Amino acid sequence: MLGLSGLNHAALLDASPNPYLVLDRRLHIAGANRAYLSSVGRSLADIVGRWAWDAFPADPETVRQSVASFERVIRTGQPDTMALLRFDVPRPAAEGGGFEERWWSITHAPVFGADGTIEFVLQHPIDVTELRHLQGEMERTGTASPPITPAQSGIFARARSVSEANLTLKDESDRLNAMFAQAPGFMALLRGPEHQIVLANPGYIRLVGHRPVVGRTVAEALPEAVKQGYLALLDRVYRTGEAYAADGARFALEDAPGRTARETFVDFVYQPLRDAAGAVTGIFVQGVDMTARTQAEARRSALVRLTDAIRGGSDPTDLAHAAAAILGETIGVSRVGYGTIDHDAETLTVGRDWTAAGTESLAGTLRARDYGFLIDVLKQGEFFSIADAALDPRASNGAAALIARSARSFVNFPVMKGGRLVALFFVNHAEARDWSAEDLALIREFAERTRTAVERLQADATLRTNEARNRQILDSAADYAILATDLDGRVTRWNEGARCVLGWEEGEMLKESLDRIFTPEDRAAGRPDEEMREALATGRGVDERWHLRKSGERFWAVGKVTPLRDGSGTAVGFVKVLSDRTAQRRAEEELRELNATLESRVEERTAELREREAQLHQAQKMEAIGQLTGGLAHDVNNMLQGIGGALQMLEKRLAAGRLADVPHLLKAGREGVDRAASLTHRLLAFARRGRLDVKPVIVDGVVAGMADLIRRTVGPGIDVGIRLHDGDWTVRLDPNGLESALLNLAINARDAMPNGGRLTFSTGEVRLSAADLGADAEGVAPGDFVLVSVADTGEGMPPDVVARVFEPFFTTKPIGKGTGLGLSQLYGFVRQSGGIVRIGSEVGQGTMVRLYLPRGEAAAAVTDRLPAPAEILPDAAGRTVLLVEDESAVRTLVAEALRDRGYAVLEAEDGPAGLAALAGTARVDLLVTDVGLPGLNGRQLAEAARERRPALPVLFITGYAGTLLNGDLPSGMAAIAKPFSLDDLTSRAAAMLVTSEHCIAFR
Repeated sequence: MLGLSGLNHAALLDASPNPYLVLDRRLHIAGANRAYLSSVGRSLADIVGRWAWDAFPADPETVRQSVASFERVIRTGQPDTMALLRFDVPRPAAEGGGFEERWWSITHAPVFGADGTIEFVLQHPIDVTELRHLQGEMERTGTASPPITPAQSGIFARARSVSEANLTLKDESDRLNAMFAQAPGFMALLRGPEHQIVLANPGYIRLVGHRPVVGRTVAEALPEAVKQGYLALLDRVYRTGEAYAADGARFALEDAPGRTARETFVDFVYQPLRDAAGAVTGIFVQGVDMTARTQAEARRSALVRLTDAIRGGSDPTDLAHAAAAILGETIGVSRVGYGTIDHDAETLTVGRDWTAAGTESLAGTLRARDYGFLIDVLKQGEFFSIADAALDPRASNGAAALIARSARSFVNFPVMKGGRLVALFFVNHAEARDWSAEDLALIREFAERTRTAVERLQADATLRTNEARNRQILDSAADYAILATDLDGRVTRWNEGARCVLGWEEGEMLKESLDRIFTPEDRAAGRPDEEMREALATGRGVDERWHLRKSGERFWAVGKVTPLRDGSGTAVGFVKVLSDRTAQRRAEEELRELNATLESRVEERTAELREREAQLHQAQKMEAIGQLTGGLAHDVNNMLQGIGGALQMLEKRLAAGRLADVPHLLKAGREGVDRAASLTHRLLAFARRGRLDVKPVIVDGVVAGMADLIRRTVGPGIDVGIRLHDGDWTVRLDPNGLESALLNLAINARDAMPNGGRLTFSTGEVRLSAADLGADAEGVAPGDFVLVSVADTGEGMPPDVVARVFEPFFTTKPIGKGTGLGLSQLYGFVRQSGGIVRIGSEVGQGTMVRLYLPRGEAAAAVTDRLPAPAEILPDAAGRTVLLVEDESAVRTLVAEALRDRGYAVLEAEDGPAGLAALAGTARVDLLVTDVGLPGLNGRQLAEAARERRPALPVLFITGYAGTLLNGDLPSGMAAIAKPFSLDDLTSRAAAMLVTSEHCIAFR
């Protein structure tokens, strides 16, 4: 038999008596067969290449319906049929010309290319004009047998002619059968009142699960059709002769006994077939399987409902039940639920599950081992499904128990935390069921989103419980006034003790200034603000003075004020603790009166000791300042000597005309500037006044680079050892933050070794499991870590001190020797960088601190390449730069460098002058401004400029910006630190102009 590849498809299409029109994806006519051209009275040259409805004009509604059908075929890849449409065809001139009214039944079918995409759409129109006229005549006369016109009788004559031709032309019959078999939808031909299936195409056979249906009646082949009312519909169509059509009809097929019925959804039509006398002899069944689209729409709807339930949920149990109900109703199962699991006891506790009618709930606590060994699979964290517990060996030990609890088939989604099984999302069905990929994908989506939402609600509930418990604890301290304020001194928290001691209710004090508890004289002296400044500066403000109650009574209070900080260490308010010591003060005053003379001597001695202590503190402070300034002076003097010497020699060489040495002297001067710039940048980074710059870092390089600074810091009495792993793993963090942390540890080690010792810095690469991380490492995932350890041979610490070393404000150093923030800042920095800190210490043996920093991406993959100036320089002609700089020397040099590159430069010496220039009509393409301007600073100037010119790029030049440039700069803003190369500055300006142009072009 000749394969399809050997056929002449064009000839085959042209030989068909059925009309066909080929359209491309733009609805332009690509071809038509002879039957089509004959039926519409047109030539191929007249219509090919034209838009279909230019070639065949029609009313707007007909065009709209046709285009909609065409688009449905393109979108779904499925055929689409329009039952009845009118479009007219030209009438031959011999018959009077003009257009003749025609009615058509049109089917559009996709034609796929080799790559699986739709290339064309095949239109098959059936001319039903005469049938339409026949129907109209019947409606007009109200009779079942209207007069038959010659034209109408031609329908039956042509039908007989086709029948005779089919009997004699078997090849045409074969082609028609092939077309029937290859139709994209499902088709069947039923004969007689018993509806015997005499013909069914492959689409129909697939729909009914490949049952042997041909030759059998519908009742015999499809008993489900009888139960679901489809046989009654066929009887009605056969009896009345009226067609029946339905969209999205549900038809459930039992593919095998004991298994869940397979749901299908179809669009179909039952079309009666008549003989020559008009009597119904059979029914033609035609339709499209819409199951995939219907189920997909149901799943999308379910996910929308789940989103709404999560958005409005407040109780974890209710939310889990709502999610279970939506999923269960969507996929048609017996039970869905979410429960918590005790990993060790191997029990499942279900608060509330969803069940279909007649299915038992699992609410309560169940022992997992009662249902076989599936708990072992769950503990491995595997998402798995079982189609039939009676047949699957994984469920063999608990099959009977599972079937008894309506779980013959099921899907389990375990929830793991820290490597332990903590919860389970389960789907059960009482019958065997083959879980489709779509079912499993939807279940997984529901399970993951339900788990996330339930955990969030549980965390919220825990937070509320903890807040209530903390409030109860605070309120139990009735003898102490414990309160909190914001940075402006307005009350934000007020415990029961504050009400008892001070007299005001919490509602009276919230958002009110705390100044009202101070005496008039203290308020006049500014003590409230002074107290807060002291707390910010030293970490603790002492409050021992007379205060006022609500009644106006004065009482002597003793307390302290400490800053309240957020997770990043930024002060957000204050905590104040007060106790009433009036009685104690009065007793002390009485005692002082009894011991006036003794007290006088003690006061004198105390004053003397305090004076000596102050002198000692001052000497220590001056010694520390002297050590720092001496080191700085040494380095800065060396740099100045290099710069000054180079300038002096340059002056001499220029005077003598010896130009050969000029490049060497210029290089020496630039090197001095570069070293000074490096020193100032490191000092700003150490003081945490520079902008944070998180990047991939190789830790070995940071540690090695800190070695000299650490040795100078700890002094010659301490032997500093550096042991590097020489690894290539990277971590993502702020290298300045890491340097500050290492320097803090070095200073702590120095203070712990007053008589000298050994300080060792070492690095390594390790892998930590969940067990290695421990319970206190919440939020840190197991994996690869870079280890930095710092060990000393100092005095060591007892366990009770080690337990508190990371607490803010905790310190074992004498007053004035430390704030207690060093290790807490280190701890916060490491945790913020995704790592953990471990400390070990033993009295008399020393201390070791280990920093575990999570491994990041490879350094080579994150190295930024700065474009060379030649790559980014645009044409500077006609471009204007506004330069704002209060230092005239810097302003002059920068302006000259920009003009050398071809820019027009507007100069301003301060912020107001810069604003005035921007307010004018002059063109400004780029704003270059210093940050530390007097009055209106550079950041404020840039923001004001952006209000007038939103797209204006801004380049900040700064020697020290304080907090003005903290955080990420807005788009179109960048910064360059002084001192800088003038070439770097002009290149950066050019790059910003290029970026700005690209953004504008994109917009």
